[in-house]
Amino acid sequence: MMRVASLIVFVLSLSFAGCYRVSLSDLPSGTVYVKTFSNETFYREFDELLNTALAEVLSRRSRLRRVSDEQAADYVLSGGITSIVKRVLRTGESDTPLEYSFSCTLEYRLVRRGETKDASRRKIDRSHRDVPSLNETQASTLDQLAVYMAEELVRDMQNSW
Repeated sequence: MMRVASLIVFVLSLSFAGCYRVSLSDLPSGTVYVKTFSNETFYREFDELLNTALAEVLSRRSRLRRVSDEQAADYVLSGGITSIVKRVLRTGESDTPLEYSFSCTLEYRLVRRGETKDASRRKIDRSHRDVPSLNETQASTLDQLAVYMAEELVRDMQNSW
């Protein structure tokens, strides 16, 4: 009986160990200046939402600390929002949208200040599903998309360094 219990504990500990994702990055800590991303989409306010979300995500989940002066930064992050596509996945009675899917494409470049070599642009293309709440507006849905894309950008930036 003791062997069975210890075997179960061992198997459970192995399964829980696989659920935890350790993300090690070679990206050194430092400061980053985030330029406002250019916006080539119909959603005019999305660049501001993304910039705000990037500031929050960088402060919580990154080894980089955001600064407001480009000259004081170790890195400069710039980029653009190339497309946002909104699709209605499910409608209710009287064609009221019940579920959306957003596809968003960003391009970004992280450059160490003072380096002469040109960093290549990286492209992120992600989809995000949203089920709006009862009184939710398109602005709150776009805010959720901005946070999701900021998290994906920081994750990609740290994994690809």
